[in-house]
Amino acid sequence: MKLNFLSSASKCTITKIINRPYCGESTVTIFNTGLYNRVKYYRYLYGTKKLFSNLTNDKIIVKVPQMGDSITEGTLNRWSKKLGEQVQKDDVVGIIDTDKISVDILAPNTGKITQFLANPGDIVPVGASILEISLNDIEPVEKVSNPDNIKDESTNKEEIIDKKDDIFITKEEIEHKTETDSALGPTETVSQYSSDYLNNIDIDIKEHNRSETRQPMSRMRQRIAERLKGAQNMMAMLTTFTECDMSNLLDLKSKYSTEFTKIHGIKFGMMSTFVKACTVSLKKMPEVNTYIIEDPGERKGIILSTRNYVDISVAVATPNGLVVPVIRDCDKKEIWEIEKELAMMAEKARKGNITLEDMSGGSMTITNGGVFGSLFSTPIINPPQSCILGMHSISDKPVACTNPTSGEKEVVIKPIMYLALTYDHRLIDGREAVLFLKNIKQCIENPEVLLLGLP
Repeated sequence: MKLNFLSSASKCTITKIINRPYCGESTVTIFNTGLYNRVKYYRYLYGTKKLFSNLTNDKIIVKVPQMGDSITEGTLNRWSKKLGEQVQKDDVVGIIDTDKISVDILAPNTGKITQFLANPGDIVPVGASILEISLNDIEPVEKVSNPDNIKDESTNKEEIIDKKDDIFITKEEIEHKTETDSALGPTETVSQYSSDYLNNIDIDIKEHNRSETRQPMSRMRQRIAERLKGAQNMMAMLTTFTECDMSNLLDLKSKYSTEFTKIHGIKFGMMSTFVKACTVSLKKMPEVNTYIIEDPGERKGIILSTRNYVDISVAVATPNGLVVPVIRDCDKKEIWEIEKELAMMAEKARKGNITLEDMSGGSMTITNGGVFGSLFSTPIINPPQSCILGMHSISDKPVACTNPTSGEKEVVIKPIMYLALTYDHRLIDGREAVLFLKNIKQCIENPEVLLLGLP
């Protein structure tokens, strides 16, 4: 259908109006002739943004986006849309998995998917063409011969009642059944159900399902498996434990949590305190903040590199796997600054927007299995780091302690958390590992040390 009756200026004006939601005639005051009615007619006939779509034959080729400086390829996980399906701008049409993150493929414009240039499971390099979207195949709305006579066909409640199926129980049937049951004895009632009702039930016996469902392991899951197994094969990992009295930290949180949130705009959590406790301990024992690198020179020996800064990795569980974003320069940040950065990184991880740069480096890792109810664990080190701290659930335990007034021994119920430190015995001896964990415990049991910056 051609629009020869329109000038170029009219087409431009109409296009601007067609491309916005229809709000009625009162929103358009420039049309004082029958031209507006024609435009409205074409709007009903072809839908939004269809008026001049046949003037060009545009197509968009969607390519694999940049996913990080060090990422050159990924695995196409799945297509979120079907072939021939309409998509809007910024709709997620597919997902690409890399070693650590999943990247959404977004539609650059509104149109219809006309061709998939890659299949799920394919390895696609950055910049490769994977999808074709047509800008002209926008699906029109239903044709209407006379749009001014469109009526609202709503469902009549009375028609639904009149067309009820026999499978529905009506009020009259319930009343009749109640009267019948009252007149019959218990034996007669059972007999009636056995002969008149139970024999007519169609029992659908389903075959017991003993099948298996197989699916390819995601690229991220493969990478996690490789790194964890590689760490076990390469490192001499050993775990030491201690128990930590959480009374003072919980009291501090209960007392100042509301004011902390009001001042800093973030909730006061325990993870920031543990990050700060590990930071203080690493500054006190720099030998723990050391990792092994191979000498790239002619000697090709082993070099120990000690970091003069403190970056703490925090494990975050996501639907796609475990990621470990890094909080940088923890030795230069206050607890509230660490708390804000933790919340930001956790949100990025759960949305799948975290990058490899966010997860690179780190002096040590903290993982909290306590949020899932874990009591003990032996966490695996994240190479090339030399240790990892495992937090666990808090539970009330009987503890023998000395009464500060009488000096006598007594048993008191206290909230206890078990801490686990897995360390690389190639770098850290047992003595240093125990002292390091003891320093963390002292900071948690005496949080004023962290707040006042005491050694």
